[in-house]
Amino acid sequence: MAFISYTVQSGDNLTSIANEFDTNIQNIQNYNSIINPDNINVGDVLKIPSESTHVTNYVVQYGDNLNSIANKFGTTPDRLQSLNNIVDPDYIQVGQTIQVSGSQNESNQSSYTVQYGDSLESIANKFGTTVDQLQSLNNIANPDYIQ
Repeated sequence: MAFISYTVQSGDNLTSIANEFDTNIQNIQNYNSIINPDNINVGDVLKIPSESTHVTNYVVQYGDNLNSIANKFGTTPDRLQSLNNIVDPDYIQVGQTIQVSGSQNESNQSSYTVQYGDSLESIANKFGTTVDQLQSLNNIANPDYIQ
């Protein structure tokens, strides 16, 4: 099963997140060891189960930019730009529909926000990969230095 990393935003709850990613609250709770569904905090990074071929779209809202949308969906502005063939990353319009996840020859990749105390080894273990693969995918020269 593929996962999307999602950073909890102000106003989010498990119901809204589950609806946004076409899953259910129980799946999110199970994959993130959440006992109380009412106890999530802004900034928490959740693993959201996702079909690798599932495409998620988002309608641009007032105040959005590629960076804020990327943070909301646990991806990068560069990935959004690539998925949507956006030439100028500073030019997106309210009401515009953009693809925020899905395949473009990257079926099982996901993003993760480094947390205090993380190491490449702990992140690799969490996502079932290796330190070498993380270094290669993220152009990390020194595996002992991540922020």
